[in-house]
Amino acid sequence: NIDLYRGFSARLILLPNGKIGICVDVSSKYVSRNSLPTKISEDDIGRYKGINCLYEYGNRWYEIKIQGLNNLNASELELPSGRTLFEEVHYRAGKYKSPLLRALPKDCSVLIYYNNDGEPRNVPSGLCRPTYRTDHPKIREYHGMTIKPPHIRRREIEFIINKYFRDLEFNGTKIELSAPISYPEKLFQIPDLEFGNNKVLSVRNTNGSVKTTLDRFPSMKKYMFYSEEAGIYTKEMFDKQYFIIPKSILDTFGIHIVNDIKFEVNRLFTNEDNINYDPIIVPYDDSVQKSVVKLGREILKAVEENKIEYGYGVVMIPKIPSKRTIKEDELANLLMQELRKRDLYVSVMHTTVSSESYEYYEKNREWQLIPENKIISRYKGYIQNVGLNKILLLNEFWPFVLKTPLNADLIIGIDVKNNTAGFTIIHKTGNLAFKYSTSEQREQLGRNHIREVIQEIIIDEQKIKKRPIKNIVIHRQGTIFPCEKKGIKEAINILSKQGFVEKDYSYTFVEVRTTSRIPFRMFKVSERPGQQEDWVENPTISAHRIISENEAFICNTGPPFKYNGTTKPLHILKEGPMPIERVLEDEFYLACLTWTKIDDCLRLPISVKITDVRLREIAGEYNVDALRFEEEE
Repeated sequence: NIDLYRGFSARLILLPNGKIGICVDVSSKYVSRNSLPTKISEDDIGRYKGINCLYEYGNRWYEIKIQGLNNLNASELELPSGRTLFEEVHYRAGKYKSPLLRALPKDCSVLIYYNNDGEPRNVPSGLCRPTYRTDHPKIREYHGMTIKPPHIRRREIEFIINKYFRDLEFNGTKIELSAPISYPEKLFQIPDLEFGNNKVLSVRNTNGSVKTTLDRFPSMKKYMFYSEEAGIYTKEMFDKQYFIIPKSILDTFGIHIVNDIKFEVNRLFTNEDNINYDPIIVPYDDSVQKSVVKLGREILKAVEENKIEYGYGVVMIPKIPSKRTIKEDELANLLMQELRKRDLYVSVMHTTVSSESYEYYEKNREWQLIPENKIISRYKGYIQNVGLNKILLLNEFWPFVLKTPLNADLIIGIDVKNNTAGFTIIHKTGNLAFKYSTSEQREQLGRNHIREVIQEIIIDEQKIKKRPIKNIVIHRQGTIFPCEKKGIKEAINILSKQGFVEKDYSYTFVEVRTTSRIPFRMFKVSERPGQQEDWVENPTISAHRIISENEAFICNTGPPFKYNGTTKPLHILKEGPMPIERVLEDEFYLACLTWTKIDDCLRLPISVKITDVRLREIAGEYNVDALRFEEEE
C-alpha cells in the first residue's frame, strides 16, 4: 500500500566568481497508495489534523498539511472562478484524469490547508494521500531502497542533468553547462580529546598523548573510553539512583537486565573505590491497559508509594500497541516532565529488545539469554547504549572533552520547543552546562526574554569559573530571529559594562541547517589504475566548501566512519566578525564530541545536539488533561 516516487530538486546559486551554479540532488518520497476517506465528519477530523498529504491538483501535485474541515462538500463549495471545487479539479486535470479523480464523488468532504502566505485553501479529501517519513513503521522495511551509496547517487544526478538541463535556453540563447565544480579536498585536523586520568587521544602527534591515525580514530576512542588507564572523563560519585521497572519484567528476567546494566556502568569506574552505580529497584503494575494514561498513572503511583523525592533514574516502559508512532514517545514525555516536578530526573528505555532476547528454559527453570550470536550482539549493544545515554549522560558524566581549545571563548546553543527555551553553554575546552526557561512563544524568543536569560547565564558561569570572554558565538538550529539577535546584542553590551565580558568583545550568530533549500552534495572522486570509470566515495570527515564569507557546507560524517549512504553536508550561515573558516572549525570540533555513541561520528555539533535532547526531556508533548482526568481515546 506504499508508493515510492523518485524525483530531484534543483536550485540556482550565485558563485563567488559571479557565475551561476546549478545544485541538483535526487530524492524520494513515500506516499500511501490509498487516499483519505471521501466522507469525513467533524468527529473524525481530529485524527487527520496535522498530517502531511500529497494533493493531486490536476497535473501539478503538492505536499500540504491538513488543518481543518470545511462545512461544505466539493459540489457545494464555489470558487472565485465560478466553478465548484469538484468542477475545478476536473477542469485543471483536462483530459488526463488520475484514478483518484475519476472515482471522486460529487459530495466528497473538503479539507482545509494554508499556503505559504497563511491563506486558507480547500481540497477534496479523496485527492489527498498521506506521505510518510522514513522513521514511520510502515516505511522502515523499505527505507534501504532509498539509501544510495555515493557512486550511485552521483550517477543518478548526472542522468538528471543530462536529461533536463543540457538544452536550457534564455531569451533564445542556449546555456552551456560546464563540468561539475572540482576542487582539492580541504580538511580540518581532528581535535585532541581528553579522557579520564588526564589521558589525551591525538591524531595530531601531540607530545605526551596517545597517538593514533585517522583510520584508527573511531576504534581508539572506544578503546580509551573502556580502558583502565584512561576511562570516562567525569569521575564523580552518583547521586541517588532508581530503576523503575514493570512488575511483569522484574518477576521474570528483569533482575538479569538490571545486573547487566550495573555491570556495564561500573566497569568504567574499576579503579574508583568510592564510585558505584547501584540503583534502587522500583516495580510498578503493568497489568493495566497498555495506554499512555494508564501506564503513566501506575508509574507515578509507584514513585509516590516509595516516597521518592529526589534523584536520577531509568524508567523501563512496555510497547504500546498503536497505529500511530508517538504513543511511547508521548509516555516518555509524560514521565520525564511529571517526575521532574518531583525532582526526579529520568530517562526512558523500552522492553522490546530485552523481551526478544530472553527465554525461559524448563530444564534449568530459569530465564536465560537466547544463545544466538545475532540476538546476543544486539542485546549487548542495547545495554551499552542504556548505560551511556540513559544513565551517564543523564547524570552529566561526560565521556571525554576537547583538549584542543575552540576558537570562540564561549559558545551558546539555543533552541525553542513547545514554549520552552533551551541554552547549552560551552567554554573553550568543551565543558558544558545546560539551562532552560519558559517562553510565551513556541518557536522564537522575545527580545527582553533572551536578553535577561543571556545575562543570567553568563553572570552565573563567570561567578563559578572566572574566564576571560571576548569572542562569543551563538549556535541555533534553523533561523535566528531578528528579535533574538537584538536581545543578545543588548545583553552582551550590558555584560561588558559590568565587567563580565571583555570591553573589546565580539559576537557572531551561526545558523546550523540540517536541511537546506540548496541541494548541495560533495563527492570524493579519484582515478584508479586500470579502471575506466572514476572511483566515487564520500568525502573525508571535516571536508568543507566555503561558498562566501558568510556561507559554507561541511561534512561531519564520512570516512573513516563507514555508512551505506551518501554524506549530507550541514549548511552553515554566519553573521558577525569571526571568519567563516574559524566558525566551521569550531562547529566540527563540537561534532567530534560523540557522547551518544563513542566510536561513531555526529552530524550535528554538541551545542545543537544536547540542546535538542534536553528540550525533549523538558518540553516533549503529552496530554496533560488526559492524565489529570484519566481520559484517553
